[in-house]
Amino acid sequence: MLRMTIAFASLIFCTCASQPDLTPDQRAKIDPVLQVLLEREDVSPSQYDISIRPDGTREYGIIVYGSAADTLRALGIPLQSVLGEMMTARVSVAQLRLLAAQPTVRAIQNSSRNVPH
Repeated sequence: MLRMTIAFASLIFCTCASQPDLTPDQRAKIDPVLQVLLEREDVSPSQYDISIRPDGTREYGIIVYGSAADTLRALGIPLQSVLGEMMTARVSVAQLRLLAAQPTVRAIQNSSRNVPH
């Protein structure tokens, strides 16, 4: 039991340590609604366009403003549409952090899900 507890604590530590902290300037690029996801993912789904990947990871619809779409794709960011300096994507929280750290990204906006009334 002690070994299992130590293994679990190590896993949590490694997971938290692998999440890079963002600088204040990097965090400022992220829409305040999306900034909540950096702290926790147990959020109201009504504010987000959420889908679940086959591996169970949540992904969020976002709009990215910046340049160098090819660079973002090379980093593994699954861009969907690119129109000038506006790009749409569905990203995990880890990918959201990665995007914010890129110097070519100016802003990251939450994309809401539209439904007919």
